[in-house]
Amino acid sequence: ALMFMAIAGISSCFSRSPVVRGIRLFLLGTALTAITYILDKNNYIKFGILHFLGASYVLSLPFKKMKPSILIIFAAATIVIGTFFNTFTVQNPYLFPLGLTTPSFVSMDYYPLFPYFGIFLLGKAFGKMFYVKGFRIFKDLNENFLSRLGKHSLFIYLVHQPILLLLLFIAKKAGFI
Repeated sequence: ALMFMAIAGISSCFSRSPVVRGIRLFLLGTALTAITYILDKNNYIKFGILHFLGASYVLSLPFKKMKPSILIIFAAATIVIGTFFNTFTVQNPYLFPLGLTTPSFVSMDYYPLFPYFGIFLLGKAFGKMFYVKGFRIFKDLNENFLSRLGKHSLFIYLVHQPILLLLLFIAKKAGFI
């Protein structure tokens, strides 16, 4: 998941409309929340990877023109704050997107902004360093099966996630887990 976040940060350097991409990802995450809530009202996705990525694309807009060194400082601060947040709980049940949870908080998939937005920002910094002006500084690689899969990673994620959840649901109902 950390690599996925960093790669999303790198790709945000190329996005012509990160806000639109972010809203789309967040809405897909919200759809997964609704589906998992229908399946299990006690344990569903509250702020999963798609919510996180959607919010990160939108929140990354003010960081667009920052130098990589400044991005790394913000990334480090975000990771430190998230590590601190992880040491205690709060009573407000609506702060979980920030990494502040109640003692009874449960989620099937959970990636809060603190500390993980720091990983996204590190990816953005690396993108600015290694893809100067939107071009690779490394030699072009031949397109292969894996690179073609990478171009459709969101679709693959969206297809495999419900299938896995359905299999887990069936296994639970059958008493296997």
